[in-house]
Amino acid sequence: MSCKLAYIESHSLLYTNNFIRLAGVTEYLCFKRLVLRKNLDLIQSLHVQWSYPAAELDRDVLRGGLPPYNIDSWTETWNSIAEWRGLKHVRVDIHKWGTSARRMFYEEGYYFAPLKVLGDHIYLEVCVSWEREETGEYAVPPDEETWPFLIRRSMEYCEDGTGNFRLIARE
Repeated sequence: MSCKLAYIESHSLLYTNNFIRLAGVTEYLCFKRLVLRKNLDLIQSLHVQWSYPAAELDRDVLRGGLPPYNIDSWTETWNSIAEWRGLKHVRVDIHKWGTSARRMFYEEGYYFAPLKVLGDHIYLEVCVSWEREETGEYAVPPDEETWPFLIRRSMEYCEDGTGNFRLIARE
């Protein structure tokens, strides 16, 4: 009983003063089931990582892929997170595996559009492993969409020893 009491007495401190890190959509779904809604509303800072080594994540996979590695799961996740009333800061790390990372600029809208639901009252930082090319086959089109959040490109994948990763600025 003392562990439960300690949790009850400290839950507001636990959720408001920590940066909650989730390693993907599956982890979010589990977290959401285990944490009471009133405690989700206490969360102020969230870090979501998305990486799926087994898929090239082309448009067809995103549209028709199986949950949680499809665009519907991604969109539902962000629609749900947008309902958290206390959220102030979100960081999203998206790592693209495989040879098609260079063309991800053309597909990033599938990832970025669902994030707009968070609105402008939340500071949103999106870190991605692909780069933006100015010339060549994958050059940025002149009518490129602008996004209402900070995007950090060409970030480097770094495993942290716990099975999770983070994206860091290249040196």
